[in-house]
Amino acid sequence: MPRGRRSISLLSLFTPSPPESAAHGAGRRAPQVLVRPDDLFHPLSKSPVKEMREKGLLIQANGSCATCVDETAATGQAATRAAEFECPDCGYPTHCSEEHWARDTGHRKELCGFLREANEDEHDLRSGRTLREFEFPSAQLAEVVVNLSSWDTFLYTRSFTNVTSSRAMRHVSKVLTYPVTIGAALHQFSPFNLKTGLTLEGLKSLTALRTTVKEHEMARSDKELAMQQMPLRVFVLGARAEAMLPPHLYLQLAYLLPNSPIHIYFVGPECIPTAEETRSTIVVSSRLAL
Repeated sequence: MPRGRRSISLLSLFTPSPPESAAHGAGRRAPQVLVRPDDLFHPLSKSPVKEMREKGLLIQANGSCATCVDETAATGQAATRAAEFECPDCGYPTHCSEEHWARDTGHRKELCGFLREANEDEHDLRSGRTLREFEFPSAQLAEVVVNLSSWDTFLYTRSFTNVTSSRAMRHVSKVLTYPVTIGAALHQFSPFNLKTGLTLEGLKSLTALRTTVKEHEMARSDKELAMQQMPLRVFVLGARAEAMLPPHLYLQLAYLLPNSPIHIYFVGPECIPTAEETRSTIVVSSRLAL
């Protein structure tokens, strides 16, 4: 959220592009498409996107050759070198030389596919195209039941109609992980229980919170309860990327719990506002504050 912390670049991915007609009418250029949808893979050093080239240089300056790291651990000798060789299959700097890359069969079997997917996804996000998948739905009718058992069912029952590919699914689920996880834990149809990883103490804690959510629902028709209504307070300890997400993404949490006033507290040095960002509280809606 602080304007001065742009290194993660989360905010820049969600700045809406003006329609072409509006852009021309205001005397501005339409957004330039840097990467075509059918040509998303590029080695970082040869990427048409400046931020991706800079990312490659950052990895080369601070990363280490995976093969060197393994050899150092095996021999006890400090012989780790920088990752200056780009893997031709994933496009990331991963090893100090082609020889060390060829010897690292584990990289190609276990990591390379995921890194190539990340390469293409990030190029797609920065391609300059209109990101329709980030046009999220607003509040829905009370009688519509949300299914939180998986991302597929959640996006379908919440009417995310623009999520039409696995890549769009990855884009959307990545940025909604924090707010939807909070909502899924507190929701009356939560998928989290003793059979899905909760401890007994955890279940007791969540039951108390879900009781509060139930009271908020009952307060809609009970004036006495409404006067005693206290907000749900969620504390995110050691928050980093969670606090740098655009505030409107947390509206999806508010839509999951439409009757509950929610205050989310981001705790940690990464969340301290910069000199340019003087607000310590951002009111996203009448029932949600960060």
